[in-house]
Amino acid sequence: MAAIASDVIGSGRRTMCSSTCNIRERRLSGLICRAIIRNLRRSKASKDSTLDKLHDKGVAERKIPMSHADMNDPERWDRMIANYEEQAHPFTELFSSAALASVPIGPETEVLDIATGIGAAALVAARRGARVLATDFSPGMVARVAAIGPANLRAEVMDGQALAIEDGRFDVTISMFGIMLFPDWRKGLREMARVTRPGGIAVLGTWKNEAGAATNLLLTEILCTRFPELALPTMPEGMTTLRDPARLRDEMVAAGFEAPAIAEVTHDFMLRLDILDDADRILGLMPHWTMLSAEQKMTAAAEIRRRADEAGTVDVLPIPSTALIAIARRRCT
Repeated sequence: MAAIASDVIGSGRRTMCSSTCNIRERRLSGLICRAIIRNLRRSKASKDSTLDKLHDKGVAERKIPMSHADMNDPERWDRMIANYEEQAHPFTELFSSAALASVPIGPETEVLDIATGIGAAALVAARRGARVLATDFSPGMVARVAAIGPANLRAEVMDGQALAIEDGRFDVTISMFGIMLFPDWRKGLREMARVTRPGGIAVLGTWKNEAGAATNLLLTEILCTRFPELALPTMPEGMTTLRDPARLRDEMVAAGFEAPAIAEVTHDFMLRLDILDDADRILGLMPHWTMLSAEQKMTAAAEIRRRADEAGTVDVLPIPSTALIAIARRRCT
C-alpha cells in the first residue's frame, strides 16, 4: 500500500495524461480498489431493516410530494450545528474513517471535502497530515470546522454545485452524504470530477436506504408500521438515485470518473433515549417528525422506547444504517 501511495501521490506532482498514464492508472486503480474493498468489508456486515421488508410490500409507494427547499437553506444547517455535532458527527465519522482507510493520503496530499458538515471526513484526512480544504454552503458549519480543525485544515464557504476552484486542483476529493442532497446533484458530481486531478481519487458516500439513515430511517419505519394512513415525505432525488449501486456507478462514470469500486458499510447509530424528553428541539428540523400531531409524536416516542426495551438496551437504541462507499479515479481523458 505504501508503494502504491508513493506512486499515485508522490511529492504532490501532477500526473500528465497519455496512453502510458491511462494504462498505469488503471492498473493502480485495480490494486487500490481491491485493498479498499478488503478494508471496507471488515466493517459490520449489512443488516436488513424493517423498511426493506416494507419496500417489498409496496408500503414505500405511500408518498407525498414535499419541498426540500429547507434542505438547501444554509440557515437551516446553521441552526442545527449543536445537534449535528452531538448526534450526526460521531456517526458519519465512522463511515468517513472506513472510506478513507485505504486511500493513499499523506503529508503531501491535497484533499478537498465537499459539503463537509462539521468536517468528519476532512478531519480524518487532516489527522493523516494532508493539506485539506473543507467546503460547505453553511457559514455556521464552516466556522465550526475552522474552530476545531488543525493548522493543515482550511474551511471556506462554497457551493458544491459551483466550486470556486481551478480544474484538477486536488489529489483526493471527498463528499460523504453531501452531494446526494444537492438540488443539482449531477452538477455536483461533475464539479467534483472537474477539481480532481487526472488520475486522482474521488470518494463518495451515499445511503443505501431511500429513507437515509439513523433517526430518519427509524421514523420512516415507525410511520410505515404505526401510521399506515399517513403518506411518507419524499426524499431528495439524489438520494433515491444514488442508493442503487448500478446507477451510482453510471452517474460517476458520466461525471468523468472511471468505474468506481462500491462497497457497503454498516454502522449502528446510537439514538440516546433521553432526547425523547425534548424531542421537538432535537427532531424539530426533520419532516418525518414535524408532520406528526402531538398525539402521534407521543405514540412515536413510545414506540422508540418499546423498541429499546425489546432490544434490551437502557439508554440508547441502536439503528443499523448502511452506506454505499464509491471510490473512483478521475479519468485522464
